[in-house]
Amino acid sequence: MDLKNKRVLVAGTGISGIGAAGLLLKTDADIILYDGNEKLTEEGVREKLPKNSREVSVIIGALTDEVIRTLDIAVLSPGIPTDAEFVNRIR
Repeated sequence: MDLKNKRVLVAGTGISGIGAAGLLLKTDADIILYDGNEKLTEEGVREKLPKNSREVSVIIGALTDEVIRTLDIAVLSPGIPTDAEFVNRIR
């Protein structure tokens, strides 16, 4: 699958989400890394990413419908329930 210039949401900033974002960096996708945990900080999430990942957008907290409408693909980390509110909105 060609992901070049596709907008890909990676939900979850744990091991799986960070790993997925790292792999997606090699595809020239437009990556958005999202986590609903408002206790996290963008800086803390960025520290987990590979050093060359400044082009990754990071969203913490609420995921707006405006962002959802721009997505081509969503990747969910295994710990995220498929019936989570934001997942249903993406569907």
